[in-house]
Amino acid sequence: MEHQEFVAKTSAGDMLWGVRGFTRAVFLVWRTRGLLYVAVAALFGLMPLLGFAAYSAWRGQYGPLVWILPGALAFYIGKPNLNLIVGLPWLACGLVGLVASAWLGPLHLLGGLVPGVTWLLSGALKGTAMHMMEERLRTSKHSYDRLKASGRLILPGA
Repeated sequence: MEHQEFVAKTSAGDMLWGVRGFTRAVFLVWRTRGLLYVAVAALFGLMPLLGFAAYSAWRGQYGPLVWILPGALAFYIGKPNLNLIVGLPWLACGLVGLVASAWLGPLHLLGGLVPGVTWLLSGALKGTAMHMMEERLRTSKHSYDRLKASGRLILPGA
């Protein structure tokens, strides 16, 4: 698919597209500056997880730190497709945290909520970046060609 056809189809909303390897695609489109912006945004997306870990360690309660593992996984696999079905594992984490808080202390309730919040923030970050990337690909033939030549651009029928 050529750039002009991509612009026409995405402008009309007739086409869904994607990328393989989010961070590499960001680098190919915006280079180092864009990657730096996404890294800073990712740091903000990880704030609930990092804040929870710091608070647990500050309180001297190291058991709730087990919630860092599903939180990190939620951040890694968070995608722009935020919906209830994809979010069920993170809702389940919240329920497990609720049950665990009855026996192990209230910090587990907060810990159970952290993966879901982290997943939401990760999806929002990646969704926003993909929307901005679409705008950039529409306006810059060079960026479109570079991403397409790398084999990271996923187009329908390709």
